[in-house]
Parts: sequence; structure tokens; C-alpha cells
Amino acid sequence: MDLELFWVVADIDRSEALVVRRDSRIEKPQDLRNKRLAAPIGSTAHFHLLFALEQFGIPKDAVEIINMSPAEIGEAWEEGRIDAAYIWEPTQSDLLRTGKVLIHSGDLGTWGRSTFDVFVARPQWSARNRRFMVALVKAIADLDESYRKNRRLWGRASAHLQDIVGVVGGTHGRAERSLRLYSYPSLRQQASRKWLGHGNTSGVARALSRNARFLYDQGVIKRLANDYSSFVNPEWVLRAQASN
Repeated sequence: MDLELFWVVADIDRSEALVVRRDSRIEKPQDLRNKRLAAPIGSTAHFHLLFALEQFGIPKDAVEIINMSPAEIGEAWEEGRIDAAYIWEPTQSDLLRTGKVLIHSGDLGTWGRSTFDVFVARPQWSARNRRFMVALVKAIADLDESYRKNRRLWGRASAHLQDIVGVVGGTHGRAERSLRLYSYPSLRQQASRKWLGHGNTSGVARALSRNARFLYDQGVIKRLANDYSSFVNPEWVLRAQASN
């Protein structure tokens, strides 16, 4: 699609994790063999589950991977039909009442497989609205900095959290926990090679290429691009930095 990725909203980090049942006798990765693992197929959780198994040297046919939605995972967990699940909030918190985290996406990110949420724009539109794009990036960066520096302003009784719950629903407690599980790259970090900077060697361009290959192999997309750096635009981050 004709889109440019201009901001990494959040590194998924600990917000997605492989949770194992406490009564499943899974204490280490190799204990996953011959177990029933659930994940929404084609999702970032499924992507990281397969990568984790690869890193642990566990063949896919040595486990049973079951395609389930978050709601189905919660139901199957309660009924004891699965041993583990790779899943996100709020289902993750529900499973942790009787389970524990074996590994989370932040760990796998440090091994070269980051997953993250992003903002995209139509390039022709952003080019016509340069001042808006810079102002938007600066506003997001300022809010992220506020969260990093003073989390008391984002507590359960805060106006910020009330606004979030008003939009996405859920409880203040779950929203507060969910915020803590993500990490939010700063303006300087966004411009670095780890994220948007340095063309086809940028972390985001490389991640897009890997994720596209995964989705292609899963039959979700029908073709691959030759170079994913053309979809990554650090211009608005750089302009926002220069105007600070």
C-alpha cells in the first residue's frame, strides 16, 4: 500500500508473552515439547511463538500449535485444554492468575525480532501537511516523555488514564498495567538505526521485511516488496528534533 511509517508508537515488549500453566510442569523452554500451545495465527504473538521455538531448537512438529482468538484462549485455559498460550492483554493478565510467563516479546526483541505498533500516513497527504506532521510527532513525543518521567500523572485516578479508558474501555487498573508493559521510544531513539534511521539498515525496515516474509508464508499476503525501507520515513522525526 502507498503508506509511510513515520512513528513507532510502542515496542510491544512485555505486553505479549508466552504464559504457561503452573500445573503443566513447564519450567524451561525444552519442557514445551509435546505440549498444546495456543496463539492467534498470523498475529505478532504467533510470529514470536514460532521464533521462540526456533531459538530453543524445538521443531514445530514437536508441539501442537492451536489457532485461537483471545476469548477462545481464555475459555480453553479455564477448561484445561491448553498448556500454554502466547497472548496479549487483557487475556494475558487473566491467564497469569494460574500461570506464569516463560518468555515475553521484549526478550525476543533483544534477539533481533522486535514487534511494535506504528503510525502510518499517506505520503502525498503528509507532504502537503508538513507543519501538522511535525506538530503531531512533537505532541506524541512530549506525552511519551511525560509518561517516562512522571508515571504518577498516569495513575488510576489520572485524567490521562480516564481518557484512555473512555476510548478503549476496560478498567483503570488494567489500563495502567497495560501501559507499563509497553516501552515507548523517545524522539532521539526513533531517529536511530534501531528504529527509523539509516535507510534499509534501520530496525523497522528489517523488521518489516521479516514480518512480511512471515505473513507471506502464512498465506496472509500474496507478494513481497523488494525493499521495505521505502515505506519508512524518518523525515518528521528529524524535523521535530531540529525544531526543539
